Amino acid sequence: MKYNSFFNMVILVLTVLAAAPALTFITVFAHEGGHGLLIVPAIALNGEMPDMPTEQSEVWNPFPNFPAGVILFLLSFPLGVVANGLISWLAFKNARPFTLEQSVTRSVLTGIFLSLCIMNFKGVLSNVFGQDFSFVWEFLQVPYQQDSVRTLLKAGAYLVFPAYIVMKEKADCTLVASVSASTFFGSYLTGTLLFEPLQEEMMTHFWWLFILGVPVLVITVVVLWLRVRTQDV
Repeated sequence: MKYNSFFNMVILVLTVLAAAPALTFITVFAHEGGHGLLIVPAIALNGEMPDMPTEQSEVWNPFPNFPAGVILFLLSFPLGVVANGLISWLAFKNARPFTLEQSVTRSVLTGIFLSLCIMNFKGVLSNVFGQDFSFVWEFLQVPYQQDSVRTLLKAGAYLVFPAYIVMKEKADCTLVASVSASTFFGSYLTGTLLFEPLQEEMMTHFWWLFILGVPVLVITVVVLWLRVRTQDV
């Protein structure tokens, strides 16, 4: 059965929307897992879960039993972006070929991998021009927190990047546009209905985000990498 009907397009869109919570979970926790590659060893060497800073803390070292851990903590700042970038690249390679002329199952897999690719590319943009690199933009006095900047980042992830894929890969425009739009709405709904209500709870268990993120990152990268190797054989 070829993926060439309106009904099958609806299946693709609904599948990407349904997968949005899981893909968002992977994107968010893999980012924290990138930081965790250095932070988790610091927590282990500290021997106990670090405390969060308080308003009275003038100098904050979350690792009192392993003071050098703060160096690992600071050095971890770019690793979340690296993690999202790596997953985006691997998902991109898994999504090929970007065509409707394949089975329904394969087209749905293309949609899921492309959605994961776009989400993680958005994660790269949001964190390079966001909290992870905030010290750079504050030093340069760039208003990175303005709504206009966030709008540009969304346009880059959901419009410019898909257009680049269409041109570079000669991808099917309908497929890429449908996946990009579904990813945008799926991410928005997941963030609004799931992650925003859990924001306070997640911050309460701040250090666990890194601990849980490491296996999410490792498993995701290994699975995507093995699948790429299988396709190349």
